[in-house]
Amino acid sequence: IEQACSYIKSHLNRRLSVNLLARQVALSPTSLTRKFREQTGKSLIEYINAIRMEEAATLLCETEWPVKMICNYVGLRPLRMRQLFHEHHDCSPTEFRRRKPE
Repeated sequence: IEQACSYIKSHLNRRLSVNLLARQVALSPTSLTRKFREQTGKSLIEYINAIRMEEAATLLCETEWPVKMICNYVGLRPLRMRQLFHEHHDCSPTEFRRRKPE
């Protein structure tokens, strides 16, 4: 599971799937899914999205990159990033950047 987490963090900008991750860690997709939830308390998708949102939030605070560039960097389309940002931060990426502490 640590290998899967490490792979996710270093490949955020890629399309990540259960099958791809299972191949990377030499487990069946079913075993990976079950073990991942047991050890992290999250599904793979929930974990991937949370990591993407953490990285996006960091980049919004620490860089002046356009939101679209950050979307590409974390492997999300702009509309999906906006949806996830609202779920995780109750605001859009632009609003989040505007609110960041100086």
